[in-house]
Amino acid sequence: MPKICLAEALRRGFTPDWRAHDAGGLYSPAGYGRYEHVVFTNTDGEILFDCIVFHQCPGVFAWVFTRHPDNGIQSVLIIEQRDAVAPDDGVSAAYFLGPPRGNVDPGETAMDAAVREACEETGAQAVRGVWSLGEVVTNETLTGNFTPIVAVEVAPDQFGAIEEHGGEHILGAQSYTDADIDALLLSDMTPEGVCCNSAVFLSCYTRFRAAHAAGRFDTPSEYPV
Repeated sequence: MPKICLAEALRRGFTPDWRAHDAGGLYSPAGYGRYEHVVFTNTDGEILFDCIVFHQCPGVFAWVFTRHPDNGIQSVLIIEQRDAVAPDDGVSAAYFLGPPRGNVDPGETAMDAAVREACEETGAQAVRGVWSLGEVVTNETLTGNFTPIVAVEVAPDQFGAIEEHGGEHILGAQSYTDADIDALLLSDMTPEGVCCNSAVFLSCYTRFRAAHAAGRFDTPSEYPV
C-alpha cells in the first residue's frame, strides 16, 4: 500500500497526490473508477490517516436525438440493466431508462467520448451535430468532479447493432418525443417496470429541453462531423 509521511510532505511544501500511487489501486468491476488504500504516517512511521479513497474516472453523458421532417425532434434513450455494485443514480431499480454514458478514455475529449458512446450504445451510424450542454454533479461525483453533458444529433434512419463494454447490459434503444418523456416522468416507472426518474435522466433532460427551446440545435455543430 502507498505510505506518505505527512510531516515530511508538509516540510517540503507540497501536497501529496494520491493519484500518483497507481500500484495501490483496485479498479471497480464496472470501470467507474479506482479504489485505493491510502495511509499517511509521521516521521516515526506511526499511522495518522488510513482510509480507502475512490478516484472516479472522467465520464460523460450523451443526450442523443434525431430530427424527423414530420415528427420533429425525438430523444433516443437506452434501457440498461443497472450494475448492482454501482447504484450511482440514487435508485435501486434493476433497469433504468436514460442517456448513453461512459468514461472519457485517455486522449479523448468529452465530445469525442460522447460521440463514441452515443454510437456504441444506441447503434447510431451517422452523427449530424454535437453541442455541449454544460456539466452536472450527480451522486457519483460528490467528491468535486463534474460530468459533462453533450447533445448528439444522429441520423433518424441509420441504426445498427448496439455495442456493450465493461459489463454493460443494454436491452435496447428507443425514440421518445418530449411529450412521451414528460408522461414517463410523472409515472416514475415505465409500464415494463423500468425506472425513468434517475438524477442523471432528470439533469440531462432538463438541459436538453432548455437548449432546444433556446434554439441551440439550430446553430452549427460544435464538433466536426
